[in-house]
Amino acid sequence: MRVALVVPSVRCDVNEMVHGYMPPLGLLYVAGALRDAGHRVEMIDADAGRVPVAEVLRRLRSLGPEAVLVGHSGSISAHPAAARLITAVKADMPGVRTVYGGVYPSFECLEVLADVSGLDFIVRGEGEKTVVEFLERLELGSRRFEDVEGLAWRDGDRIRVNGWRRPIADLDRLRPAWELVDWPLYESRHREGRSAVVQFARGCPNSCTYCGQWRFWRRWRRRSAETVVAEIEHLRDEHGVSSIWMADENWASEPGPLHELLELLAERAPDVEIYAAQCATSRQARPSSGHPAPGGAAA
Repeated sequence: MRVALVVPSVRCDVNEMVHGYMPPLGLLYVAGALRDAGHRVEMIDADAGRVPVAEVLRRLRSLGPEAVLVGHSGSISAHPAAARLITAVKADMPGVRTVYGGVYPSFECLEVLADVSGLDFIVRGEGEKTVVEFLERLELGSRRFEDVEGLAWRDGDRIRVNGWRRPIADLDRLRPAWELVDWPLYESRHREGRSAVVQFARGCPNSCTYCGQWRFWRRWRRRSAETVVAEIEHLRDEHGVSSIWMADENWASEPGPLHELLELLAERAPDVEIYAAQCATSRQARPSSGHPAPGGAAA
């Protein structure tokens, strides 16, 4: 199936004036799963590329996708832009299946499907397995989605919501499709080179009332230190990435695995700066060898 992944243009002040833009990790993970399943995938980052909706539509017509997937890391703040883009895509290409994912549409799927008339599907929670499963059914001409976990969809005049999909246990089997990234869009604002986002773990073992990440990811899981460091080496060597922002909500959730990761980073990627978020109640993690953590700034 021909699939296009699109980041709507939000123009967040933090990206515009402070940190700069970074590749959309969530969509890249979905793209990796789709490409590995045999789908033809393209990506348009209208946010980092400052691409107006009219130009996005022109590019989509040129690509000729059968499905358009829209997502943005900003979630709630990005929703109005995502809704406008989805509406425009459906008006311009009525036969295209429109799909939306992220934290906000996951939790407010009924309201979003009711309000955004051009939207066909919402992927709730982790998207890699859900997207592959229901696109395979679309490709075969099936309209039976009742048993596709993690999916909400428009069924004629009805809006239907399936149960949550079980969390993906083995994160090392997933991969972002870094080969789709237009790398000149992501120059680092902090040092020479480019920026990227890498994920060590999903979720958080805490259940703070002001944060919904633990509800979205449902269970804390982590990748192996070897897999993460190999990915950072690849980004540095093949794409000129010098600044890594960790996607983790709380990367010090388990000090032991974090020590292992920091040791390996200090050994194999000391020239890459790491930026990460850490809960104030977590124990401060330090590499046991005495090497300083590689460049990092914890915030």
